[in-house]
Amino acid sequence: MSRTFYAGIDESNHGNFPEIFVAVFSYTKRLTIEGERLPKIRSHIGTKDALFQNRYSFLILRKDDTKRIPKNKLQGVVVSSLIFPKRRLIRSRGLDVFLDGEVSSGKIRYIRDMATDICSANKEAIRIHAGAGLDIKIPLVNRADRFANYFHQKSLRHLSKDRGMVDLLECY
Repeated sequence: MSRTFYAGIDESNHGNFPEIFVAVFSYTKRLTIEGERLPKIRSHIGTKDALFQNRYSFLILRKDDTKRIPKNKLQGVVVSSLIFPKRRLIRSRGLDVFLDGEVSSGKIRYIRDMATDICSANKEAIRIHAGAGLDIKIPLVNRADRFANYFHQKSLRHLSKDRGMVDLLECY
């Protein structure tokens, strides 16, 4: 595989609905390296411009989605839905996914297996990394956090017109 593709994923409004999950994509490895503590950006001057300069996808998770999708499969469905539009790149280049939050090793395997199945990729093509506070440690996840917060402040009508909105896949 040539140049690896990267994704940082975070959500807004965790545990309250609707939740907005965002994946920000890049070819730039340095955006995945921990450095100085990053600020959580909540003032959105310049965020609209930043959206145009980044590849991203996002979805809206509603309370009825959590009733329909088994809890143990939800994170796999969300991640798969967010990365599915990039499946051709994933198959040719691979994808390292950085998730904000603690995730058990069993759930990481489940997410990877579901995502590789949905994207028709080899199991080795997708690598999942997770940890608490990645939104203040990893620049790509920090961007996902910023965009998720920005989208959370927008109306559903506004969000439905955004080029990055994806549907929750029915893959469970």
